[in-house]
Amino acid sequence: MKITADHTYIIVHFDIHQSWDFFQIIGLNEDESNALHQQIDHLLYQATLNEQENDFLAIEYIIAYAFEKKFSLFKNYPKEFFDNMTVECDGETLDFIIDLSETIVKEAAVHLLKNLLKYDLFEYQLLTS
Repeated sequence: MKITADHTYIIVHFDIHQSWDFFQIIGLNEDESNALHQQIDHLLYQATLNEQENDFLAIEYIIAYAFEKKFSLFKNYPKEFFDNMTVECDGETLDFIIDLSETIVKEAAVHLLKNLLKYDLFEYQLLTS
């Protein structure tokens, strides 16, 4: 995997139904992982019943909060990285969409990929302009 100047975005995604595994990978304790996974399961169930976007927004917020809480502690992930990242959920997958327009963000994205791609849970796409 090599990010070049031609790459403008990277999308890292995983199956939202495996959110418990995600929480374990980022180092949350088991009780917190269980609680957040249960909330996400409930929101997914609600989304199938009422088909409202708000349930997906809540899932996005939960994942983004847990992710930023964990990775903002490391110097490899500056504030600009989180400013250039969005989280989207469609009910099946959870996507981290990272705008690679800033060099500091590219460096953090490379570090992120090296850490996350050792787990089978994650897949990624590099996009060019």
